[in-house]
Amino acid sequence: MSISKSVDFQGNKKQSYAAQVEQSSSQPSDSSGLFVPVPGVQGPPGVPGIQGLQGPPGPKGETGEPGKPGKDGKLLYAPGWGNYSNKNTINFQLGANKGDDGWVDFFVDGSGKDTNELYLPNKISLYNPETRRINFKHLDLGSQVRVTYNFTLETYGNNTEIWARSFFPDSQKEITSFVANLKYQYTYELTTTHMFYIDSEIDRSSGVVPQLRSDLDAMAQINSIYISVF
Repeated sequence: MSISKSVDFQGNKKQSYAAQVEQSSSQPSDSSGLFVPVPGVQGPPGVPGIQGLQGPPGPKGETGEPGKPGKDGKLLYAPGWGNYSNKNTINFQLGANKGDDGWVDFFVDGSGKDTNELYLPNKISLYNPETRRINFKHLDLGSQVRVTYNFTLETYGNNTEIWARSFFPDSQKEITSFVANLKYQYTYELTTTHMFYIDSEIDRSSGVVPQLRSDLDAMAQINSIYISVF
């Protein structure tokens, strides 16, 4: 998992994801001249040193001040979770030329039989099916969040790479994960989890847009989005 922002280095024009995929597939595979380092023989272990004598205990410190009670006896960070699934099947076409530089937004309608909002923090939904974003507006700054995406993926070619991203559109912050390199043309059940914390007002108000990206054409069906706060 990584949190990053896109940075273009001066004097180095950034290529699109589709262009990088096309360039990589057109280059011949040539292993001539490839140097593979060979590790040398491990040396003998050193002689252990002599343990020193234990020093006398230090003086006892002063008693600290008592902590301040929480507001109205409530937890600062309200824990809880919600699970959101689809009632209707929605197909998302993936590929290097799809979406925004290969990143395709995906969503759920939140009306499936596995949707569960019984244990929400502050009794407020963690997902908005109308804006198609994960909702953080009611959470305290500093809240830690874990999001798990469950989806079915059908590949149309061998060795298809799949990536997932939780994208904050206002701050351009992103949490990405490499999901899998799928060796064969097949239909796969996949899961990936992102963990992060809400540390700015702009991220709390904007929420997260879930996204998938693949280098080769594929089709995804989202089974559920599980969101927990702790």
